[in-house]
This record gives sequence, structure tokens and C-alpha cells, in this order.
Amino acid sequence: MTASHDDHLRAIAEAGASPLPAFDAYADWLEQIGEATREEYVRLTAEHRRDPGRKIELIKNERRLKDLRNRLGDAWCDLVEGHTAAIELSVSQSYGELLGRLDAFTTVSQSTADQLDFAAELWPKSKATDEFLSAYYEAVFETKPVELIRLKDWEEHFRKRLGDWLMVCIDFRGDRDARRSRGVDKDVLLGEFIRLMKAIAAPTTVSRVSAPVASGEKPIPRAYLFEGPYVVLSLTLTVLD
Repeated sequence: MTASHDDHLRAIAEAGASPLPAFDAYADWLEQIGEATREEYVRLTAEHRRDPGRKIELIKNERRLKDLRNRLGDAWCDLVEGHTAAIELSVSQSYGELLGRLDAFTTVSQSTADQLDFAAELWPKSKATDEFLSAYYEAVFETKPVELIRLKDWEEHFRKRLGDWLMVCIDFRGDRDARRSRGVDKDVLLGEFIRLMKAIAAPTTVSRVSAPVASGEKPIPRAYLFEGPYVVLSLTLTVLD
């Protein structure tokens, strides 16, 4: 079985107070695949844990670790040091890509007459989804979800919802060749969004959240939940003022 970043990061997290063998194994693997910068970070982190008494060398190492962290980014470095929940690196990367795409299209949509906003949240699946939603909706909207409506064919549903949103964000009127000539193809964009949702949650169930709203109050955003074995991805669709 071929090892991966996720395998080694999981081994470090599971090692608890004795992570040095896992650090060494990860560093050796990084050396084998030619990722010298990440290898150096892991080896310096291990050296800190192995011999914390060498103050002068540790000060030098801390400066170097800070420089490497700036180059590698906080997300991966935090996972190496065990400071965050063990959401796999590949999931974090896909989630970041999804957020970037959503932000980009929302910025475009804000220049149109009809303004819509898709937002995303991700959390580890450490408690019952119903319990989490009840607490969240009560705190944020002073209400609770009525029910979770399971979507049988969620891909088709989201192609419709996201397609409507993209129609607002980008002028897709005209024939297919004209759209492609502007460098944008809606079918390709929809495929990318669906791919990212699968990569993040590997969803076993996808649901729409139905929640009540008092007469005259601002509507509650429509929420969709992608529940996978380890994480839950929430997407909310809001009409902006």
C-alpha cells in the first residue's frame, strides 16, 4: 500500500506523547519523494521534541521553523505539530479551493441586480448532526430546524441550484460557442463544484435543512448538509440585500 501525507499525519496524531518515530518516518518519506522543505520542517520539529535542552541551537531552529512555516502555510504545519483537529490534508486543500471559488463568484454576483451568496462551513463529525444543528440554529437564528430532508439525487439537485447561481454571477446567455469563446463553460464549472464536494465530504447522505421563520422576518438561509464518514460540509444559499 502506497503511503500518503494523510497516512503520516494520522500516525503523528495517533502517537500522542511519543511522536518521534512517526516524525522520523514522515521525514524519511518526504526525502524519498523529494519534498525537501517539508522534510526539513518535520526534522526540525522532531529535534525540538528530542532534545529541548540545547537552547542556542533551538533558538536557531525556531527562526528557521518560522521561515519554513511562512513558506508552507499554517494548515499543514499545525497538523504536523498536532495543534488542530485531524481533518485530512487533502480535505483541507479541497475545502480551501471550494471557498476560493465561492468567494470569486459571489464577488461577481454582487454587481448584478439579483444578489445571491453561497457560503461553506466544515467541521469534523464528532457529534450527532441533529444535535449540532439544533444548537447552531438556536444560537444564530433563535429557531431550530424543523427537519432534514434527504436528497435522493443530490448531484442533479445541486447542478440546478448552482447553475441558477452561476447564471446570476456570469452572463451565460448565448450559444455554447460564444460562452466558450469568453473562456467560461458552465458545465465545466458545475463539474468542478461537484468534484470538490465529493473530495471534501465523500458524502453518504445529503440533506436540505427546513427551518421555520416568523412572519415579516428576514428569511433564514437555505442550508444543505453533506455528511461523510469523518466530516460534515454545510453549504448555505442566501439572498443578499
